[in-house]
Amino acid sequence: MEAEDRLHLQESFSSGGQMINEGWDYLCIIGVWGWILAGVGFILKAFPARDAFKGKSAVFWGGCFFFFYALWLVGMIRA
Repeated sequence: MEAEDRLHLQESFSSGGQMINEGWDYLCIIGVWGWILAGVGFILKAFPARDAFKGKSAVFWGGCFFFFYALWLVGMIRA
């Protein structure tokens, strides 16, 4: 009886018997941290002072922002 209860608990807390793919998991972590850091980089580098805007830095950091955001989403879906 106790073994059946344990088995039932394991089945109810498992994700259908599938494990998380570690490769996609690492990509997801890289994506979320890259997304956060690229957002900070965008704010600090594209707007270095009041009433100042650097277009090249904005394009670079904005591109990194969207790249890492997409990487994070793909990692979440595939993990």
